[in-house]
Amino acid sequence: MIEKKSFWFFIFSLSFLSLWWIYLHFSGLISTDQAYWFNISYGIIGLIGGINGLFISKKWGGLNSLVGKAIVFLSFGLIMEWVAVTIWSIYNIWYKVEIPYPSLADIFYFMIIPLYSIAMIYLAKASGAIVSLKELKNKLNAVLVPCFMLLFAYYLFLRQGIDFSRPIKLIFDLGYPLGYAITLSIGIVTFFATKNYLGGQMKKIVIFLLIAYFIQFIADYGFLYTAKEGTYYNANWVDLLYTVALASMSLAILQFGEVVDKIGAGKKLKCTQN
Repeated sequence: MIEKKSFWFFIFSLSFLSLWWIYLHFSGLISTDQAYWFNISYGIIGLIGGINGLFISKKWGGLNSLVGKAIVFLSFGLIMEWVAVTIWSIYNIWYKVEIPYPSLADIFYFMIIPLYSIAMIYLAKASGAIVSLKELKNKLNAVLVPCFMLLFAYYLFLRQGIDFSRPIKLIFDLGYPLGYAITLSIGIVTFFATKNYLGGQMKKIVIFLLIAYFIQFIADYGFLYTAKEGTYYNANWVDLLYTVALASMSLAILQFGEVVDKIGAGKKLKCTQN
């Protein structure tokens, strides 16, 4: 019942914010404070999604089970997104900094990468997967797809050379693409590992997680590129993608609640213990 209510909350929030975004662009209000408040509002999806995920993790045994731990790390990833968006908006509204990059907000944005990576590792471990070099050779997509992403990103960001005058910015410019490539690689391996886990139910969840994560990846790449080119502005298409990414990840986490209700608590704990 709780999952159903949460589902409709995220659908409503995504629909409302999408309509608001369209209104901002067609009404000429995109350069006003409404654009800042739009960003604050979509960040709340991450907060609610994260809190909701923490409650769902308890159904899986919380930190006493591998899947429970995975949900906890996914949930904290969403909460970190909310913290980052809130700090970004404080720079915008109170300190009048239009594009605070890099800033304190990026510390929390970047924390999403290891949190999601750890979550994927726990899901892979829960399925009993042991990732060997031989297994990776048979699953070239787990290596080739992230490598392509990484090369494409570095082409976009570094084709004009490396600027060593801003070392902190350079660290984030290089770190974001590398981090996303690693996490996606882990996610693809996890997808294969969970093929038959819990009757294939976990595979469906991982597909949802990968879609949500891929949207997040496009949004972050879009921000980095537009910020580098000087074309980013608050509540542009990048922020709409962030809205979709947060809603998608929140909806993906809801799938864990549905699965645990289907398989029953006893079987759940038996299959997911440390």
